[in-house]
Amino acid sequence: MIGAYFNKEINEKGIANIWGVYLNKEYRGMGIGRGLMEKIVEKVNVIPELKSNKLMVNQTQESAVKLYEKLDFKVVSIEKAVLGDGKEHDEYVMERML
Repeated sequence: MIGAYFNKEINEKGIANIWGVYLNKEYRGMGIGRGLMEKIVEKVNVIPELKSNKLMVNQTQESAVKLYEKLDFKVVSIEKAVLGDGKEHDEYVMERML
């Protein structure tokens, strides 16, 4: 699964936020995640005022970070986030400029 949204706050205008990227374990390593990322980027990048794509990823998710880097996303900051396990984790904020 994968999703994207646009925030209307002034400091977020022109940014497509990609979220909810997830594959069941048995489908990982088959290129499906890359295909999902390529398709969502293709879909949102038709918006004329778009300046960048942004996402957050747990820094321990090494394969996801490598995929995003291959798709020209760069780490721009690190933020703390409480994830599904109820614990605080460091997440990379990654952005792909257009």
